[in-house]
Amino acid sequence: FSSRRRHTRLQGDWSSDVCSSDLILTFALTATWYFIVRADPSELVARGSSLMAQGQYEQAAENFGKALSKKKNDVDLVLKYVDAINHIPTTDPQRADEYLKNTGDFLRHANMLDTRNPEAFARLMEFYLTLGRDFGNAAAFTAMYDQAQSVLNVDARNTTAMRYRGIAMVNQMRSLNVPPEKKNQAQEDLRAALTANPTDPDAAMSLALWHIYEARQQLRPGGQPPVAQKLRKDAVKIMSDVVAKAPQSARSKIDLVLIAEEAGDLPTARDAAAKVEPMLLANPSNTDEVIDLRSEEHTSELQSPCNLVCRLLLEKK
Repeated sequence: FSSRRRHTRLQGDWSSDVCSSDLILTFALTATWYFIVRADPSELVARGSSLMAQGQYEQAAENFGKALSKKKNDVDLVLKYVDAINHIPTTDPQRADEYLKNTGDFLRHANMLDTRNPEAFARLMEFYLTLGRDFGNAAAFTAMYDQAQSVLNVDARNTTAMRYRGIAMVNQMRSLNVPPEKKNQAQEDLRAALTANPTDPDAAMSLALWHIYEARQQLRPGGQPPVAQKLRKDAVKIMSDVVAKAPQSARSKIDLVLIAEEAGDLPTARDAAAKVEPMLLANPSNTDEVIDLRSEEHTSELQSPCNLVCRLLLEKK
C-alpha cells in the first residue's frame, strides 16, 4: 500500500512538472510568436541600427530582415539590410556567395520600388562595378549599362547615370567590338561626369582609358599613328589635370603612372611615381587601397601599380 501511494505521489509530481513545463513552453512560444509576428517594425529597425553601431552585423541583419517582412516596399530599410549583410565577415565561400546574391537581389528590388532614388541607384551601380572589376564578371558591365540607360530614358541629363553608362561602356571596349556611336556616347558621358565632378577618379581613369583603347585601334594595320599619338597625349593630360586638382590623392597619381607608362610618356610616369612614393610610405594604407582598387580593374593588361612604381623609381635612380 505504501509502495502504491509512493508511486501515486511520484506520478502526481511528474504530472505536475509536465503541466508546468507545458505552461512555460506555451509562454515561450507565445512570446516568440509575438516578437516575430507582432513586433513593431520601427522597434526592429531601431534595434538593428543600434546593433550596427555596436558592430553586431549579423544580429542587425536579422532585425532588419524581420522588419522587411512587414515593410517590403521600404527602400531605406532595404538599403539598411544590404549594409548589414555587407558587413558580416565570413570565410565560407558558399555563405559569401549567398551574401553577394542577396545584395544584388535586394538592390535591384530597391531600384524597382523607386526608380528615382539616387542612393539606391548609386549603390546598385557600385555593386555592378565591384562585380565586374573585382570579380571579373563581364556581364555586370552589361547590367550596369542597361540600368543606367533605363534611368537616362526618363532623365536624359542625369550625370550620375551618364557616369556609370560611360564607365560600363569603356569596360566593354576592352574586349568587345563596340560600335562607334556607343564609343562616342561613352566619351561624352564621361566628360559630362568630369564637368560635374572634376576630381572623380573613376570617371577620369575611364576617360583616359577610352583614349588609350582608341589609340591601340589606330596603331593596328590601316590605322593612323599620328592620331594614336594625340590620343595618348590626351589620356595623359586627363589624368594630369585630375592630379593637379587633387594633389593629395595617391590614387590619382597611381592612375597617372599607369596611363603615362601605357602612353609611352616615361618622364611623366617617373615624375608621378616619385611624387607618390612618399605618400605611400607616410600612409601604408594608401598602398593597400590603391592596389585593391586597381589590381583587378585595368592593370591586368597594363601593369601592377606597386611593381610599376618601384621599377620606375629604380630606373630613375
